[in-house]
Amino acid sequence: MLSLVYAISLIFISIVLLILFAAIDIFVDISKKGPDMHHMVHVKWLFISHVLNDRTRSSEASNDPDLDEFDQNDVLGSTKDEGKNEDTDKIKSKDEKSSKFKWNVQESIAALKLVIKPVVRLLEGLLTSIQIHSFKCDLRFGFDDPANTGMVYGYIHVLKGYLLQKCKKLELDVEPVFIDESLDFFTVANFRIRPVTLIPVIFRFIFNRNVLRVSWAYLRNKSIST
Repeated sequence: MLSLVYAISLIFISIVLLILFAAIDIFVDISKKGPDMHHMVHVKWLFISHVLNDRTRSSEASNDPDLDEFDQNDVLGSTKDEGKNEDTDKIKSKDEKSSKFKWNVQESIAALKLVIKPVVRLLEGLLTSIQIHSFKCDLRFGFDDPANTGMVYGYIHVLKGYLLQKCKKLELDVEPVFIDESLDFFTVANFRIRPVTLIPVIFRFIFNRNVLRVSWAYLRNKSIST
């Protein structure tokens, strides 16, 4: 009996160590333009390889007649129950409005000021722990207020210079938009990670005092100053 427990424990410890120390190769391709967003993630770990691609899913769904029939029946059923669920929908809409997050751009900037240093330390730790083969990101963003766009762009520009000094394989192109509100980006990355090296970096970030303060305010849906 003791030998069986010892063998199970040994197998369990070996699996945990394998998960923590084995290298994971990840290739990411994410793009967003207007309302359309696409992603492709390819993960390789030991002899396991998996690809997550929303383009493949959408093409398979569009060619599936059973899925189309299911969608049509679902729509017909929903129209029949529309009158019965009208009162419930009104109650839900009121609850959603009351629970809607009330942070505006100013509150978001105040939160950014508090977490900018922990974020920089987190990125520095990640750059040290992650073996980056290539990373390219094109970002185009803008808020409804041009002043907020300029302020955020200043923070991003400083962060960009810092990251480029730490890792020469990074390519970052940021373009602010001052005439309207928008968010478009294109990111391609190829890197290798070992989970054991990420644990202390992530824990230091999570338990940072300013990060906990902002997270608690976010969860309570309260202002940073309160």
